[in-house]
Amino acid sequence: MIRAANIGDINSIAYIISTAWQEAYRGVIDEDFLKNRTPEKVKHNLNNVLNNKTEDFYVYEEDGIVKGFIAGRINMDKYDSEVTRLYVGLEYQGRNIGTELLEYMKKYYKSRDCKNIIIWTIKNLKNNTFYVKNKGKVEEEKELEIGGKKYPGIGFLFIL
Repeated sequence: MIRAANIGDINSIAYIISTAWQEAYRGVIDEDFLKNRTPEKVKHNLNNVLNNKTEDFYVYEEDGIVKGFIAGRINMDKYDSEVTRLYVGLEYQGRNIGTELLEYMKKYYKSRDCKNIIIWTIKNLKNNTFYVKNKGKVEEEKELEIGGKKYPGIGFLFIL
């Protein structure tokens, strides 16, 4: 079931983010940055996001376990909306959870009169096949700053 995230989900979300970064970004992102991407360090940022409601934040929960989540926001630039976070726990990947979360967010933003969603990610990550499989089109490229360093990024556009 997909539901709005709450502060009680923070430990599960932080764990998913930390382990996903350790796996997906190893060999791509600076190792020192990855070492410091622990659940404890991730929680601080999540507290701000969840308490201040700066992003629309939803979790995929099954049998009382948060297995994935998605977050986004409406933009005021050339892309109506943006998915800022989309993660599925490593042990739950390949079960269509990510697709369900993405479809949920697409419907949510379409209901708010958005015409498109952009998702920014690092170029050449193996996980980028997920966006292609879900009909995202590479719209543009730009540098993304992560941990004070710049990496080649791409934006996948989804028309709503």
